[in-house]
Amino acid sequence: MTLLSSPQNTDYWIGPSPWPFEIDVPYSAFAVPVTDGVPCSGLGSRIFSAINRMGKNVIFLVESESYYEPSTGDVPTKSADMITRKVTPPEPYNVRLIDGDVVQIEDTRIYLPACGLTFTPEAGMRVIIDGLMWKVVSRQPIYSFTTIGLYELQLRRTGKTARTASSEYTTLDLRLLPKVQVIVQRLGIDATFTVVSGDAYDPTTGDKSAGTPTDYTKKVTPFEMYDERYIDGDVVKAGDVKVLLPAKSLEFDPTTGIDVTVALSEYKVIRQVPIYTGEQIGLYELQLRRNG
Repeated sequence: MTLLSSPQNTDYWIGPSPWPFEIDVPYSAFAVPVTDGVPCSGLGSRIFSAINRMGKNVIFLVESESYYEPSTGDVPTKSADMITRKVTPPEPYNVRLIDGDVVQIEDTRIYLPACGLTFTPEAGMRVIIDGLMWKVVSRQPIYSFTTIGLYELQLRRTGKTARTASSEYTTLDLRLLPKVQVIVQRLGIDATFTVVSGDAYDPTTGDKSAGTPTDYTKKVTPFEMYDERYIDGDVVKAGDVKVLLPAKSLEFDPTTGIDVTVALSEYKVIRQVPIYTGEQIGLYELQLRRNG
């Protein structure tokens, strides 16, 4: 492939290109480094924008490192963060490249922009495409001068669906959890949850020491008033409101009694109802009541 130039403009580079795209781009566009997360060239930024416009959403399961918990002596199982990225549509390999070993008949490849990437794709990493589980077999970085602009990833089917490949996440979880998070982040309002931890009982004095309050500011859906038919003056009182709080990456359990501050008004969590996207909690429906 080549980067084509305009006859009227000599500020274009002409020659062989490692990019799997044909694109007109001025030399100055990729001569200046650009940083957006992972450093990338100007050309890499252009490719990133093109794939974001025309590419396909896939989910990368990025595993966190296991660690030793000294208080319990346990080594918790690795957890996987779900990171949604745009890639080029999956492309089957040319027949002449299929040898049955390095490249198998059902293998496919995608191109992942490196610009702004928060993880490094590795062999063995799991990828969800349309609810089906794939694994990265090989990774080939494609450079724009000294920086990586794209990763060419060879993918192979694991023979499992997203549901059977993980005991923690179902296909619905993998599809809906990221969407729930994005929607509430875009349309929600700020709410500060004050979580008190570290309450201690002293058996010698019979006293209970106050814990340490920690504030967490999260996005929740705008207040929704309860329908009058649900207001019984006991379980639901006039003035109670409900909000939805995304559960993904939540540092605390929004239990009954937690104080919540919204727009300088103070509320208390009266009731918590978890809403599942599959096997995982996607949202908490919280009933809030004004303090005082």
